[in-house]
Amino acid sequence: MSERCGRCNRVLRDVISKEKGFGPVCWTKIIGTRERQKGQGRLFKEPELDFSGDIILKRSENGSVLTNVSQQIELHSPNGFEWGYGGSGPAELALNILAMFTDRQTAEELHQIFKWDYIVRVPYDGAIIKGKEIRKWIKQHKVA
Repeated sequence: MSERCGRCNRVLRDVISKEKGFGPVCWTKIIGTRERQKGQGRLFKEPELDFSGDIILKRSENGSVLTNVSQQIELHSPNGFEWGYGGSGPAELALNILAMFTDRQTAEELHQIFKWDYIVRVPYDGAIIKGKEIRKWIKQHKVA
């Protein structure tokens, strides 16, 4: 459980917020941003990001995945996201992360490479992948 918000770093006071890793206001902003962007080819559109665009990957006390990534594209894993190895759950996570930062075609072309460069390396407990790093990675790997 996290003691501080993954978005604003304020101290979390209630159990639900600690499990999510976000306070109620930040959680609403994260979810609201994703909902507004649904159906537009990306979840977040630059430069209109409401927050840093960092990807937050955490686990609850029972080991389930907590993240600010929504499963908008189901291509590999109907059971959802995972990390730390090279399977279908990590591929699904990589695909959906890239779809937040670029168009679907580019996300589909690059997600397996992104999985091996980032997602397989995430420790079991989770990590934060900086949006700035993801944008830089896409620029380096995108075929013109």
